[in-house]
Amino acid sequence: MIGGPPPLFICDGCVENYSERATREEASGASLRDGCSFCGKGRREVRVLLGGEKTTICDECLGLCRDILEEELRRA
Repeated sequence: MIGGPPPLFICDGCVENYSERATREEASGASLRDGCSFCGKGRREVRVLLGGEKTTICDECLGLCRDILEEELRRA
């Protein structure tokens, strides 16, 4: 689990799933809400927002999460 601003967390499975979706939805500019729940950037400041009704994550935060997970794998 990767912690965002309290009380937000995202698991490695969701990072992978949303990363795949972000790649597909980037061209369409799909977005669900006004901004990223993790960094607070508005939908016009990022390429893609993904998530559910209450929480979203942008492609930039997903990239940071992927970097964190890769670093954890290297340390293991």
